[in-house]
Amino acid sequence: MKASLIIGIAAALLLTGCKGHKAATAGEAPIEGPGQPVNEVFQLLSNTYSEWEDVQMPMAMSMSAPEKFSISGRATMVRNSAILLSMRMFGMEVAQVYANPDSVWFVDKHHKMYIQESLESLCGSYPMGLDDIQDCLLGQVFPIDAAGVTAEYKLDVEVPWLTGLYFVRQDPLRSVAFTYNDMQETPAGLACDLVMLNARTDSLSMSAMMQWNFDKAQWNQGKEVNFSRPGGKYKRVVLANLLKQINM
Repeated sequence: MKASLIIGIAAALLLTGCKGHKAATAGEAPIEGPGQPVNEVFQLLSNTYSEWEDVQMPMAMSMSAPEKFSISGRATMVRNSAILLSMRMFGMEVAQVYANPDSVWFVDKHHKMYIQESLESLCGSYPMGLDDIQDCLLGQVFPIDAAGVTAEYKLDVEVPWLTGLYFVRQDPLRSVAFTYNDMQETPAGLACDLVMLNARTDSLSMSAMMQWNFDKAQWNQGKEVNFSRPGGKYKRVVLANLLKQINM
């Protein structure tokens, strides 16, 4: 059961990037080198993107800390509306992670349990709505403005494209870093097929990675997200309690 819980927690944290954590000393920046001011980068890159309505594609996810695991599945995103990660083992769906503008759900179909948290509580003081999360997962910039939070983008200025996004707040110490590899041309503009997350507070840490298969992606085909809230046979559990149980 522990493995399935970590899968769900990691996926939810990848979606929000807000309560996962990287093991590091206080003051160490997960992204090396100077970053660029958010507004400057947004002005530079946002005009290179294209509007999109929906996408469905194969995906794979792995974690290297605090536990090691990997899983594959399928992702469906409807712009500004929903994200659904369907995770599979041996061809069977074993779990789902679903997010809409209000909530994030993890459903463990094997153990008949689920987690439901508000998007606001997961993101805390980090300024991310669902559309921002979709941009973040694709390696695309979005405007950021939040009191008490420092946000920087890192660029390959010769191309240019995004190579990193770093959030940090000092009280309490909490940082989140997304790192991106080479970008690919997609119907949404330049996007990244490999998203790495390193995050931390003073006591908790996580490193995870999500990979998209753009070669098999279906863009703007009218895909819909079909998610059913778990019924009476499922037990709801609290994310904070699970984090304590697995010492994450």
